[in-house]
Amino acid sequence: MTDRRTFPLGGIILAIVPLAALAAGFAVLSSASVSAGDWDRYERYREFWGGNPAEGYSHWLDMVLMSGNAAAIAWLLSAEVLFRRNRAQNKWLVALTYACAILGLILSGAIALVLDRSHGEGTVLLAYPFLFLPVLGSSYYLLRQSAALVHWKFTAVVVLSGCYAALHTAAQLYYEPSGTGGPSLRIVPVWLSSVGLALIWAFVQGIRTGRLRRFIMRVGGVVRKPIVWGGGTFIVLAVGIPVTIHAHRLHIRREQAVLPWLNELETRLSDAFVADLKRDHVSPKPALHEKIPVSAAAHTLLDDRRIKDGNSLRIYVPVSQTDYVFLWGNDHFEFCDIRELRRGATEEIDQGFIDALIAHGGTYQTGLYSILWSPHIAGRVIKDATGAVKAICVINSP
Repeated sequence: MTDRRTFPLGGIILAIVPLAALAAGFAVLSSASVSAGDWDRYERYREFWGGNPAEGYSHWLDMVLMSGNAAAIAWLLSAEVLFRRNRAQNKWLVALTYACAILGLILSGAIALVLDRSHGEGTVLLAYPFLFLPVLGSSYYLLRQSAALVHWKFTAVVVLSGCYAALHTAAQLYYEPSGTGGPSLRIVPVWLSSVGLALIWAFVQGIRTGRLRRFIMRVGGVVRKPIVWGGGTFIVLAVGIPVTIHAHRLHIRREQAVLPWLNELETRLSDAFVADLKRDHVSPKPALHEKIPVSAAAHTLLDDRRIKDGNSLRIYVPVSQTDYVFLWGNDHFEFCDIRELRRGATEEIDQGFIDALIAHGGTYQTGLYSILWSPHIAGRVIKDATGAVKAICVINSP
């Protein structure tokens, strides 16, 4: 199989199989969405994960991104072992496995961001670069180190790769379920153990081989040069000033569109209207996260041209100290259930923003620069005549 006359075609096929599998996974997900008119199939994405359809959709995207890429990496490492048997002849095929692994990570992330922004809950934007990529990168490094320890023996590497893919899938099924469309806090120990172990291993190897000392001396020598720190300062100013001006303009534009909407909602959410919302959705009180038909009164709030233009509106109406009627309208669907809002938890999308909103009181918005990489979020805490919170409104503006 290592004959150069027959191996290149087979090697290319081995390398592109995982990319084709990732593409097929995204094709399945992209074929079913509300915008495509396939509501029933889109609705079924929530059956495994629970929550609203957008949350379920984002969870499936996460599975393809994390476990799918882990399986692709395992496959490519096993293929690399075959190529290494005659590395002199198949050196470019070994390089191809690296390229396919990197290409899979980049392209799958880009595709998932587009799909999540259109049909999901928008959690991929944070979960992929800050959680999934560090875990995949560090665990891939550890997998390669393990392969070197067994001297790149084919059977041993295939077993290691299979365990790698299986462990990633099992771990994700453990930490992925949440009410946000992204992974729960259970991913933190996985992140810390994978990244931490990789850093410790690299640190020990760097000291043993002397690479760490040479790297530190080289970096220190470069940074001390005036042209480096002076040029860096100039670049920061040259980029930072126009970026700040652009972010300020975007923020003002979103603020001018959202604040009047919040004023309208505060007027419409009178004490009597809120009482009707509670009666319509909590009589009898359903189980947490059980889908509830949206009442006619709630529909009047969610049937707004600004929602059809791509904004989304979420309204939380308290029915106890922790349980809230949750109403959500976006340009794909309207949704209602009963869910918990607990300070510091991760069971609700934008829980951190909601915590800050409640602590601040009144009207609150995301920061100036956050609009550059995430939707503008603005909210208002609405209180009744006694000063008790009767509703929390949150608007996302892309």
